[in-house]
Amino acid sequence: MRMRWIAVLVLGLVVVGCKRKPAPVEPAPEAPAPNPGDAVEPVVAKPTAKNGRGTFTIGKSTTYVTGPLDADGRIDYVAVLNERLSKGVTPENNANVLLWKAIGPNPEGTKIPPGYFEKLGIPKPPAKGDYFVGLGRFVQVNPNLGPAQAASEALDGCSQRPWNASDRPAINAWLKANANPLALVIEATKRTRYYSPYVPETDDKGSKGLPGVQWQGLVECREFAAALCARAMLHAGQGEADAAWQDLLACHRLARLLASNGTLIEALFGIAIEQLACRADLALSGHVKLDAKAARTILLDLRALPPLLDLAEKWDLCERCWSLDLIMQLDHRDVASFPWYDLEEGFLKPGLSDDLFTGIDWNPALEGANRGFDRLVATLREADRTTRSQKLKQFVDELLPQREQFNRGRGAEALRNAASPGERGQVFGAMLFALVAPSVQKTYDAAERVAQVFDNVRTAYALAWYQQVHGHYPNTLAELAPVYLKQAPVDRFTGKSLIYKPTGTGYLLYSVGLNGKDDGGRTLTDQPPDDDLVVRVPLR
Repeated sequence: MRMRWIAVLVLGLVVVGCKRKPAPVEPAPEAPAPNPGDAVEPVVAKPTAKNGRGTFTIGKSTTYVTGPLDADGRIDYVAVLNERLSKGVTPENNANVLLWKAIGPNPEGTKIPPGYFEKLGIPKPPAKGDYFVGLGRFVQVNPNLGPAQAASEALDGCSQRPWNASDRPAINAWLKANANPLALVIEATKRTRYYSPYVPETDDKGSKGLPGVQWQGLVECREFAAALCARAMLHAGQGEADAAWQDLLACHRLARLLASNGTLIEALFGIAIEQLACRADLALSGHVKLDAKAARTILLDLRALPPLLDLAEKWDLCERCWSLDLIMQLDHRDVASFPWYDLEEGFLKPGLSDDLFTGIDWNPALEGANRGFDRLVATLREADRTTRSQKLKQFVDELLPQREQFNRGRGAEALRNAASPGERGQVFGAMLFALVAPSVQKTYDAAERVAQVFDNVRTAYALAWYQQVHGHYPNTLAELAPVYLKQAPVDRFTGKSLIYKPTGTGYLLYSVGLNGKDDGGRTLTDQPPDDDLVVRVPLR
């Protein structure tokens, strides 16, 4: 339930820039006009869906795609995404096939929807097998290893510095028990594609569409990453730097595979895994004396990794379709059966009743959504980061007031006060958008932050390589180019050089972080806390 709540909150952008009459909804600015040479797909007029409470037209400006359709004539957005995301994917190149061989058919606390494995192109894994066991369950069936809370706290520490088996017997026993599943995970990360099909819940009204999808395997992948980072630090404590790096490289690859599938929720799990890996990377470089060959190998592997994700691509296809499908679902579902998932303790739902949607014109909401997505995607594709960030802030600031405007039942009142079916469509679209305005900025900031942390990691290994070759650290970062790095590293938050202070036996390196100002190398864990993104060698 928690993941569903996060997913709908993050993914529910529906309307930006609706054309509408004055009060009660403030209009957002229009998206930029298309270039004269842009091809425009003609609207395909088709009958409104059967058994619908409202009306809409199928076409590029409204439903974005014109098919496939379900039995009642609505766009089947689940099929749209599954067809596009699975293109070119086979059981042989899909990392997710091997991941499920490590997870097993019934991950703890998760119900796999019927048809999931069939869509994945594989038989359901057998009931019994050598599957990954989460730390909580492992400690539960091995009570001699101590309480679960203590093991969880120990696991977090095990990914931040080298350790020995005798130091953490519970973690060591858990890693040994999961050796075979983790070998499958590492093998999976060497594959080139990742596809996890979207299979929605169903009820007596049929498929719940994209709003009824639960994400499969993401929590387990986060556990895989935690285990690999802990084992990497165990290898480091034993002086096995290469084995440690292979575990960490698998984490970086796993993060990118998850983030490639489609939705923001999958990208956010990728970001979380990347953060784990980067933290362990820095522990390896800061606590283990790497020779020049080892440092160079790690750096080249890091440089060969593709970017973690393209946020613009996420919003352009999957999040757009997800949001449009919310309207398709409401067109034939009553308020009680719609999968609201208690959004923010009822931010949107209070006061809504079926009569408010009878005869509604969905086209203004659908058209406004597409204009909004077009504007958001164009903003995220701005090449200059400063321009991109400024435009995104403006985008969010213009829309946040709607959140308060529709809070706690006032949205239902606005729907009742709407003068026409079209105005009701505009109002409802704006209500849905008000849910997600903050998440646009938050997901962007999370992606920018982890990208800078990754840049810092690469710089740290370039410095380690330089130190092994020359016997000392460079006086400036410019000395790393072009041998150790193609160019001197730049802080993405300022466009200037990263702050670098060599200390003879080590150095302090940092980005100023999201606030854009030099906080003297203080991080979120310092007192007072700040948001500089820091590398210290030797580590504290």
